[in-house]
Amino acid sequence: GVRACRRREAKQGFGESAVPMATKGKHLIIATGGTGGHFYPALAIALEHERQGGVVTLLVAGHNTARHLETARKAGLAAFACSAPRPPGGLLGRVAFPVQFLRACLGARRLIKRLRPDLVLGMGSFACVPVCLMAARARVPLFLHEGNAMVGRANLFLSRRARLLAASLPLVPGQKCRCPTRLTGMPLRPEILRVAAIPCDRAKTGESFGFTERKPVLLVFGGSLGAEFLNGVMTRVPALLGDHAGRLQ
Repeated sequence: GVRACRRREAKQGFGESAVPMATKGKHLIIATGGTGGHFYPALAIALEHERQGGVVTLLVAGHNTARHLETARKAGLAAFACSAPRPPGGLLGRVAFPVQFLRACLGARRLIKRLRPDLVLGMGSFACVPVCLMAARARVPLFLHEGNAMVGRANLFLSRRARLLAASLPLVPGQKCRCPTRLTGMPLRPEILRVAAIPCDRAKTGESFGFTERKPVLLVFGGSLGAEFLNGVMTRVPALLGDHAGRLQ
């Protein structure tokens, strides 16, 4: 996988002068998986790191592993499946979890020994925990990425072993993150950036959604653990606003 990535660099014309010294020759492992909210920012980081002359390997776990591996390989990235058991629910799950987790950690340790990364990035969720733990145990520099304002349990658990947590949003104060944090924003794929750069006619776009320019448009969005809460609140908004609800769209 590493040699294949380096062959791709040569074909794409990464010369000595084109490779920034900060990333030249660095092999980055990105531990990701689970939902698209963890995987697609990892994909954006991987593509940018390769563009800057680095080497990337994605280690993917979770219930969408097959689809994520296919997407990564279509993008020309080295990617491998790994194991990461979900936190247990019932009694049987709690009994089986220690064995499953130990097996996942041993598999992650073998991959890290074989791939020999210079640094490891964990993208949050249970899917990245075994790889990140074994990276820290092997004294490979560990970094984390958090996509929410509330740091997830996996990142909180791993933060005591990480050098830095990169945050997409300003973090809610008072959280027990054990490593330094830095606001970096959400990594976006080139496809999204290209679409964002296309000039947009506000009036025509509004008409396509049935909006009129006479009323302001209220956009509500959210994800992860906040999605259910927002959906529930928005169903009650018209009643709360009363006659004022008709002024918005």
